Amino acid sequence: MFQWAYHNAAALGGEPNKLYTIGTSAGGALAFAVARKVALGSADLPKNSVKGIAAFSPVMFHPDDVPERYSSQRTSFKDNEKDTPIIDVASLMSFFNACNVKADDVDYFVGLDQANHALFPPTYIVTCGLDPLRDDGKVVAGSMKNQGISVRTDHYDGLSHCFWMFPTLPETREFLQNAFSGVKWVIESM
Repeated sequence: MFQWAYHNAAALGGEPNKLYTIGTSAGGALAFAVARKVALGSADLPKNSVKGIAAFSPVMFHPDDVPERYSSQRTSFKDNEKDTPIIDVASLMSFFNACNVKADDVDYFVGLDQANHALFPPTYIVTCGLDPLRDDGKVVAGSMKNQGISVRTDHYDGLSHCFWMFPTLPETREFLQNAFSGVKWVIESM
């Protein structure tokens, strides 16, 4: 799909040199996976075709294969195991099982491929405190920053995975303002 968008950007009124990936939850994982694939030269595109990433509550690790170096930083699965709104560990595990993705698949679980985090373009990551995936985004943001990549983050402590799908929550307005600002930052970083 990204290759199609790249090759057809001009016909759609866009610019192929200003494309970025964006996604939420599993879609956030895919936003990173596409950027990684392109940056590694595994797509029929220039390696720098993805100019930015915006990922909201992204999946970056399978809980069965988190590198030891991240174990002290990644406590959100334990912290949010049960009784959390939207998703808890049991529901997340059912998604993993339905996808049938191997826990060590670096093409999907991009957090495992720390050596190539330096290849990513400027990235905006959103995390939520009451989310089993909270630390996935935080860990990868830290890894990217340590490798000199421009990363902007917003964190919503005390709020659940994708809380913004509830428009009546007062925090949803703040999220939307920050999300627009974060995506604008990605675009302006190109």
